[in-house]
Amino acid sequence: MHGQERWWRRLFAQRSDKNTAPVTTQQDRAIPITQPSHDPPEESRGVSGECSPLGPHATVAQTRAASGSRVSIGWTMWLSLVLALIVCRLLPYALPRVVHYLVPAIDHRMLAYYLFNVTPLGAACVFSGAVLASARQAFLLPLAVWVISDTLLTWMGWAPIPGVRHVLIQYPLFLAMSGLGRWWLHRRRTTWRVLGTCLASGLLFLLVVDAQTWWFSPDVPLPPHMPDSYWQRLLYAFSPGSFLGLGGYPKTLDGLITCYLMGLPFSLRFVGSTLAFGWVFFAAYTWAEQRAVVWRSWGQTQPASLTR
Repeated sequence: MHGQERWWRRLFAQRSDKNTAPVTTQQDRAIPITQPSHDPPEESRGVSGECSPLGPHATVAQTRAASGSRVSIGWTMWLSLVLALIVCRLLPYALPRVVHYLVPAIDHRMLAYYLFNVTPLGAACVFSGAVLASARQAFLLPLAVWVISDTLLTWMGWAPIPGVRHVLIQYPLFLAMSGLGRWWLHRRRTTWRVLGTCLASGLLFLLVVDAQTWWFSPDVPLPPHMPDSYWQRLLYAFSPGSFLGLGGYPKTLDGLITCYLMGLPFSLRFVGSTLAFGWVFFAAYTWAEQRAVVWRSWGQTQPASLTR
């Protein structure tokens, strides 16, 4: 009948399938055959969700690095970090004097105005608290940097320690920055978490240090050339010679507000430096973690050498 397959065609089709079937040996049966996967490797697949400090399209390796991993370092490496941060602390004091020695026409105090608080110290405190596995190393880092650098600045006469109040206020302040990094960036280190922690550390510095300056400064009236309105005082604070004519602040609300306004250029530099250096530190650490994961996985996938 039309539309139905003939019986001999079905018979010859079955025989042809049997004749063309592949012959497998016992050795072939013992070896599992896997189909090649067309999926990209794990390290090259993007993951959705929050991004790491390297960008929004984070890979699996980057996500592992941004998930809160910590690193253990030896005391030699830790001491190298301390020495590098001490140099960064001394640089705003030493560089203007070197420039003034080479070019006497340049006032080193004016040059120091632009360099003060441009420092990676705040970001280093946050980074050490978040990344270092040893809590002892994380909290000893800011203490060692400040104790040694303050001793050197006092010995050289560049910036003598103003007293015990400096130790009792600013030292715990930088320990708190390390604590913020250790607490808030312990499990996850996304871009916004890193920048938020650095911003909180910078604002904490702004509030505490300026309040300390107002409280412990001499109780004297403002100079006659100080503008009357707060807006004009803010503009005046950004002139290089503004801080040279101040001998103190009155212990009033007006004096406190003026102290915050006059210290705003220095505080903004510290906040900006903490944000910039913090992003660089964590981005570099994420990149290093990514490279380490890729190289480790690449070494595990290489075939072993055949020996007879």
